[in-house]
Amino acid sequence: IKEIMEQKETINRAINQDDKLILKVRKMIENAFGTYLVGCGTAGKVCMTASYLFSTIAHKHVNVEFGSEFPNFQHFIRKKSLVIAVSQSGETADTLESMEVARKKGATLMGIVNVEGSSIDRMADISIHLKVGPEKAVASTKAYIAKLSVMILLAYALTNKLDHGKELLLAAALAYKECLDNKVYIVKREQHTIAKVDLTGDKKEELKGNGIARFQDIPTIVLVNGGSASASEIVAGALQDHGKAKIVGTKTFGKGSVQELESLGN
Repeated sequence: IKEIMEQKETINRAINQDDKLILKVRKMIENAFGTYLVGCGTAGKVCMTASYLFSTIAHKHVNVEFGSEFPNFQHFIRKKSLVIAVSQSGETADTLESMEVARKKGATLMGIVNVEGSSIDRMADISIHLKVGPEKAVASTKAYIAKLSVMILLAYALTNKLDHGKELLLAAALAYKECLDNKVYIVKREQHTIAKVDLTGDKKEELKGNGIARFQDIPTIVLVNGGSASASEIVAGALQDHGKAKIVGTKTFGKGSVQELESLGN
């Protein structure tokens, strides 16, 4: 629970990077003969997500390999390749082995780690530190969010929109903080019930409706991206215009039109 609550500052800490460092990494990615994201476990899942972020935001292809599988693809590595090792602890054995393989091939090594001075940090030619503090829980919380935040920064840097990326992440950080500062709401759809609980799981309040009740005092965040179109754009815009929700994300599809009208009774 302690680390979950500390996530209120995770994004702000992770994106508090020297712009010169981010732009230097951008140039390294642009000039690389193949960029490889390598991680294990949760870090591996971050790498997979990052491949979508780089594709959708920057239209940039990157390769993703789990640390245990990377040696099987070493014959693709060249001297101009860039291998980005992602790890919370900086001591992940399979990821370290991957870096050793890449170094023998002459590739440039980069680390995205939380623990400064760790093995991965020392082996890398350049590193980005997550700065989120110790993470002791088995289920990664702070480090996962921080890694994704850094990946988003890099993706926007590749489009020469680093400041825009920061603005989006700061908005997400604010929404995250509001969510954790308030109570957590769990919806039981089948019972038309919203239970207000704290982070220990203790129920504090229960609100019931008849299926059409509107809980107007619940903070609402609408997430949108390029796949948001038509009705979803209309609903998101209406919620924003009436001050009922904040919109976070990227530019939507742009359809936003009514295709069919249905007459509804009172």
